[in-house]
Amino acid sequence: MTGERRQLAPVLESSCVTSVCLDMEAYDRSTIMEELKEDANAVMQKDKEVYLAMPRIFRAGTAEWVRQILPDIKRMGFAGVLVRNYEELALAKETFLGSEIITDHNLYCYNDQAVRAFSGQGVTKNTVPLELNRSEIKRRYNEESMMMLYGYYPLMTSAQCVHKNTKGCDKCPTITYLKDRYQAQFPVKNYCSACYNVVYNSLPVMLFSNIRELQKAGLRTFRLDFTMESEKMTGNVMDLLEEFLYEDRRQYPEHWKEHYTNGHYKRGVE
Repeated sequence: MTGERRQLAPVLESSCVTSVCLDMEAYDRSTIMEELKEDANAVMQKDKEVYLAMPRIFRAGTAEWVRQILPDIKRMGFAGVLVRNYEELALAKETFLGSEIITDHNLYCYNDQAVRAFSGQGVTKNTVPLELNRSEIKRRYNEESMMMLYGYYPLMTSAQCVHKNTKGCDKCPTITYLKDRYQAQFPVKNYCSACYNVVYNSLPVMLFSNIRELQKAGLRTFRLDFTMESEKMTGNVMDLLEEFLYEDRRQYPEHWKEHYTNGHYKRGVE
């Protein structure tokens, strides 16, 4: 999934990518229709499926705006939609925005019963919750799930804007940093179109070395979430993934060490 337009080019060049999810929050509302159509066409020209990720926060004003532009979005050829809350799930079912409805990790499919419940609501694929460890993942039904292999985990979504409180509100999406007592810096990205902040972990989760184990657990679809990466960094991540997939790499290069985390995969929530 691309969170910035600059990340799309290196993603499209990767041979291991079969589909791309474009985040609505990567676009300004004044230009979203032209830019979204351009990016969707670029994805399809590479013979890859294109999906649309809905905003994390779906207030009444955002919902009204989305409904207004839905007719034009539906003509862009999206294969499906990634929903991040129950309001968006209801909208996707109502409007048939693409043939697939995918739930994000925060629509919590911890166990098989939850997977079946969402499937009964028209969900075609779910995202494995970020909090599960390897033993918990192995015990659940994963064939209708995707797993996040790379990305900065969101720690908190808030209407309290760090950028506004420190610099003033200028309606300009940017990255601000919070520092903890260990001097770790946590990026805070402000999404101005829907007026909310997301606080991300200080390091990205990277599980490339665990791909074979995850495949044995029944997972067939893997996801990379790009948020604040530059075009160059996005390309570096894609190159490293291809080395694990196609060149039988088993360990991370030395220069990547100390620059990633395993998240909850090996130890779970404590």
